[in-house]
Amino acid sequence: MYDPRPDKAADYREQAETIRSMARQVSLNEPRHKLLEAARDLEVLAKEEERKARQASTRSDPEPKA
Repeated sequence: MYDPRPDKAADYREQAETIRSMARQVSLNEPRHKLLEAARDLEVLAKEEERKARQASTRSDPEPKA
């Protein structure tokens, strides 16, 4: 069962920003591109984490009674 951590997506995004900042300081193309790729991967993970959290919250919400 998925156990959402509300700050997990934010953690991924913070890590991605740190990596992008490092990439701006790297003058060689290949390492810079690898860092930017890692930052993009972390953004994907953040979006996936948010999707999972939304799904978990909709499953845990009781259905309204008619």
